[in-house]
Amino acid sequence: MFRILSLDGGGIRGAFTASLLAEVESRLELPIGRYFDLVAGTSTGALIAAAIASGISANIIVELYEKKSGEIFKPRPKHKPKKWRHRLGMHFARPASKATIGVPFDDFLQSKYEAQPLRHAVEGVFGRQLIGDLKMCRLVIPAVDVSAGRTIVFKTPHLPNLTRDRHYRISDVLMATTAAPTYFPHAPLGNGSMVDGGLWANNPGMVAYTEAMKIRECAKRDCDPMFEFPDIHVLSIGTGEPRYSLSPPGETAGLGWWGPRVFDIASISQSQGTHFQLQYLLDDRYFRLNFDLPDPSWTLDSIKHLPELMHRGQTVAHENLPRILDRFFTTTAPDFDSFEDCRAKQSSLPLGSAN
Repeated sequence: MFRILSLDGGGIRGAFTASLLAEVESRLELPIGRYFDLVAGTSTGALIAAAIASGISANIIVELYEKKSGEIFKPRPKHKPKKWRHRLGMHFARPASKATIGVPFDDFLQSKYEAQPLRHAVEGVFGRQLIGDLKMCRLVIPAVDVSAGRTIVFKTPHLPNLTRDRHYRISDVLMATTAAPTYFPHAPLGNGSMVDGGLWANNPGMVAYTEAMKIRECAKRDCDPMFEFPDIHVLSIGTGEPRYSLSPPGETAGLGWWGPRVFDIASISQSQGTHFQLQYLLDDRYFRLNFDLPDPSWTLDSIKHLPELMHRGQTVAHENLPRILDRFFTTTAPDFDSFEDCRAKQSSLPLGSAN
């Protein structure tokens, strides 16, 4: 078997994932990362995935959600624009009708939250550790490079000629994949600007599946895993299945109506689409754990639901333990050996050209 763990994005709802995995890990003899060949995570899921690939207990991430969420999701101070800008902003931010929910004026001018509390929390867990330092299992993290206008996947050096990502700090990569537009500012990395991978891969299961196929094709050392497509098994964990339907206010729905909703709709739709694709491709080799969101108040930043999210994670773990323990945790995965950094041998190779 080539076993993949895939963790959705979802902001504060990642507490469900962390709590679920902590409950599973309490039944294991070894850290949970020892049982997977590849771990994929997007946004808040990337934070958990990086911890797993580092050998950090899931309980540490549960504690991070418990202790740091109030600081991370503390609203920015109110912006104080010049008077003419204030009048212009209020004109656009005011609801056009009862069917329209206007955007707060501050949201036109700045993200809802500052990046620094999140960075402090992430650095408190990972310090100055690099992607190339990860040895427990392979890791992939989707993001978007808005400077270059392209999607990007950060990877451990588990394939030949991966010269770029191994030199990035884990904390910097996590700031990139968690930079959800309108919620957090974009994240600088290298010479570029990065935003949340949830824009295209909120459910990174398909990213992980295609990466497994590339590992099968390109990783040919004696220490690399030998497997066929029917040997790929995926454990996918969501951050809540929404029960929603939207009714745009006719032809009047513009930025004021769509602005607060478009990121959530995009990430939810992508996650659902990937779920259906993996069901079709893998059938019973694909296992999805999730829960139904009770109402629209369970947003990416709804810290008031934190205790319930953690309780639901424990409950879903208990309900599915017999099946997932037998399927994914009976044996450990082979050791992961990084490929050498060919940059050290070819100093003329530009940084990042081989990724």
